[in-house]
Amino acid sequence: MALATQFQKFRLDPGVHTQATLSNEQDLHVAMEAFREKIVQCLVLGNYAKGGPYVLETLMLYIAFEIFLCNDADIGVWIILGTTVQLAMHMGYHRDPKYFKGMTPFAGEMRKRVWATIIELDLGISAQVGHPRLIKQWQTDTKEPSNLHDNDFNKDTTIMPPSRPETDNTPMLYRLAKARIMRTIGFIWDFAADTRPYTYTQVMKMDTKLQDAHTAIPECLKWRSMAHTCLKRSRNPFANCIKSGGGCPLWSTMIFF
Repeated sequence: MALATQFQKFRLDPGVHTQATLSNEQDLHVAMEAFREKIVQCLVLGNYAKGGPYVLETLMLYIAFEIFLCNDADIGVWIILGTTVQLAMHMGYHRDPKYFKGMTPFAGEMRKRVWATIIELDLGISAQVGHPRLIKQWQTDTKEPSNLHDNDFNKDTTIMPPSRPETDNTPMLYRLAKARIMRTIGFIWDFAADTRPYTYTQVMKMDTKLQDAHTAIPECLKWRSMAHTCLKRSRNPFANCIKSGGGCPLWSTMIFF
């Protein structure tokens, strides 16, 4: 905590900046602006509106960059997200890879990961700016990615290995657990964005779905006490904190009724 306080002081107090730290910050700012400019140039030169390899990944990188630079919700980011969603649907990412003949297992799995990320961005950014989400559940049938390590498959894979059990804490497990909760929160956000009133019974049914999604979080990702977390280094121990993000808009629908 003391180190964090000192860092904040040196970061915010102009009186403690040295010429070296100021120069480093200026260099970092220049590098960031150059990186953002190159992303845009690559998108334009690649004629991104026609789709193609790595277009969606580049757009998501640009969205992430803009989010980090914004101090608050920015409608411009949501508009860029809309373009990304439309391109993804145009390229068929909203349909499960099994419907595309000739698609390799590697390409299909990576498309699932990209689409899962777009869905997550859609709900997060749409909720932040206070607008309905762009992707509805009935518009897509793409299955969730597999719980696999990156080295479990490659471009030469002809048959995808089975998904690992959820006791195996791969880097994808957190994304899967979060996606399942976000799916339920998506329905809740539809509630909150709907102009029609909902009854207490309907809200309770949705609350039950949220509780079920919370209960289904893999054990290795569930909340533990700080003492337990320090003794056993658990990856992403705050995964189930996302539940609160769904409960607030759900019960806000009952405030005026």
